[in-house]
Amino acid sequence: MYIESVTKTFTEFADMKGQIALDRSFNVGSIAKCRWGLEEMRYYIESIPVGMAVNCVVLVDIESCLQNCEEGNEDWLYFNSWKEQGYHYIALDGNNRSVSICKYFAEESFGLISSGSISIFIPGKGSQTFPLYRGGKYSQLPQAVRDAMNRQKLDVKLVKQATRREISDFFIRVNSGKPLNDHEKLNAELSKVATCYRDWE
Repeated sequence: MYIESVTKTFTEFADMKGQIALDRSFNVGSIAKCRWGLEEMRYYIESIPVGMAVNCVVLVDIESCLQNCEEGNEDWLYFNSWKEQGYHYIALDGNNRSVSICKYFAEESFGLISSGSISIFIPGKGSQTFPLYRGGKYSQLPQAVRDAMNRQKLDVKLVKQATRREISDFFIRVNSGKPLNDHEKLNAELSKVATCYRDWE
């Protein structure tokens, strides 16, 4: 097993919709619906133009794994079953992000929640402020905001030549950490309350 890193624009990744399978062994939900609600999905999408959507997506390359199997064995049957359904990849980590990207860029099934403005860095011009409108879908955003989104890259990790057991082990290792608790989130905030909390600790 080895990992290959590739980068894609968010619109390029959205065009992969239909190529990515979801094995319920690794993810809750489906390719069409993730665990995130609309609030979390919107928050993630709003992080893209400001360059803060840096988490990667991990996909299993089905064809590469098939080539590493003996035809007819259990691993071959597993990967081939997905291939016969027309899939190229299996989502291993980042399904919430994947679904959010596809729903926003490809389907435009939801809009952003921010109202007011957003500050975006433009190469050669520095930071500039643009309006954002509540409910704004991708096609409705100011061109400069769409351009900023298209400049950002999504880091995609492709798991290649892996066995079924190896991708299970990979999934468990990737998800073995603990999420931030409420106190850790509060501690990261720039506020008087957070400052008092840090000083008190």
